[in-house]
Amino acid sequence: MAASFHDRVLELREGWRRRRELRRLASGGERAAQEALLRELYGWAARAAADIRAVYGDELPVVLTPSTWEDGTEEFRLGLGGQCGLQMCLVEWAPGQWAVAAYVTGPGEPGPRRVGTPRRNAAWTRRRFEELILGLLAAYERERLAADEAASRR
Repeated sequence: MAASFHDRVLELREGWRRRRELRRLASGGERAAQEALLRELYGWAARAAADIRAVYGDELPVVLTPSTWEDGTEEFRLGLGGQCGLQMCLVEWAPGQWAVAAYVTGPGEPGPRRVGTPRRNAAWTRRRFEELILGLLAAYERERLAADEAASRR
C-alpha cells in the first residue's frame, strides 16, 4: 500500500531538515562541526557497506573500519575487495579551518588520490557520497571484466 499523504509530508519535511543540518555542518570550518559531519558520513558508509554486502555477498569483501571516535581517530576507511577504497578524514586547510576530505584508491593505482576539495561550496551530500562509492564499484567491475577477458585469451 502506498504511503499516506501525511507520511509523505513528514518524509519531505525530515528530508529538508536533514539537508539544512548537513549544509550547516559542511559550511562551518570549525573542528567540532566537521567531526559531526564525519560521523554522519560514517553512518552513510555503514549503510552503503550493508547494501553492497547484500548485493555482492561473499563475491566482494567489504571492510569498514570501526568507528573509534573515542580514541581520537578522525578518519574511516571503506575497502572493496582489497583493490578499491575510500578514506575520509579531517584536514586542516587553513589555520583553525577544518574540512572533511576524501581519498580514493582504484584497482592498480599506487596509492590514494584526493577527490573533491574542502571548499565551502562543495558540501557533502548523500548523493555525492554515494556517487563516490558507485564509482569505486564501477572500477571494481571494470577490473573484473579486464581480468576475465585476459583469462579468455590464454
